[in-house]
Amino acid sequence: MRIDRSIAIITGAAILFLLSGPVALAETSSFEDPTYGRHRLDFCRYDQIDCGIMPALLFCQREGFEGVQSYRGPDAATPTTRIGNRSTCRGRSCSGFAEVICERADPEPEPDETANDH
Repeated sequence: MRIDRSIAIITGAAILFLLSGPVALAETSSFEDPTYGRHRLDFCRYDQIDCGIMPALLFCQREGFEGVQSYRGPDAATPTTRIGNRSTCRGRSCSGFAEVICERADPEPEPDETANDH
């Protein structure tokens, strides 16, 4: 089960990287033990479903960022809140993110209108 989760995490991160295209990053922000509502952010979007990159991405977007640079987890934690349906997990099977690093792309520079003036 742990190996399957690791493969899913790596695959999800690779897909997100490939879909994101070339982006110059200007800003990142690290969230240690990120919270959603009153509890730690659960590692899965729903109960044991859609774990890793998707809840991290939704968290970053909620915080005003465009994407996820990286994340650490799963980490044993209780209680946690799932970002997909706001349900709470209590008990030994709960896991949360240890850290999520969000990123925001550098805005496109404004064209220099004086460059073409002769």
